[in-house]
Amino acid sequence: MGWGGYGKGFANEKKVWIGGLPAGPTSIETNKKLKEHMAQAGECIFAEINKSGIAGAAYKTPEEVQKAVEMLNGSTFEGHTLEVDVWQKKTPEGGQ
Repeated sequence: MGWGGYGKGFANEKKVWIGGLPAGPTSIETNKKLKEHMAQAGECIFAEINKSGIAGAAYKTPEEVQKAVEMLNGSTFEGHTLEVDVWQKKTPEGGQ
C-alpha cells in the first residue's frame, strides 16, 4: 500500500500507510496534527495526507512502525477512524 511520491526519502520499513481520512485538500496544520497523533507510537519524523485521503508517516525505527500499527490502527483522528498498516511498495497491475 504505497502513497505515490509521499515519503520517498524514507526506507519502506520505517513508513506506515494510513487510510480512513476524507478526500480533498488538506492544510499544513492538519498534517502537523496528524504527525502529532502518529507520534503517540514513537518519533514520527514525517506525516502527510494526500488529496485522495490516503496518508503516510515515517518513523526513526522499524520497531516504532510496528508499535504505530498495533497502537494506532483503529484510532480516531479528527472524527475519522484510521486504518494504519505497514507501508508496502506498489506493484504494477498484474505484477508480482
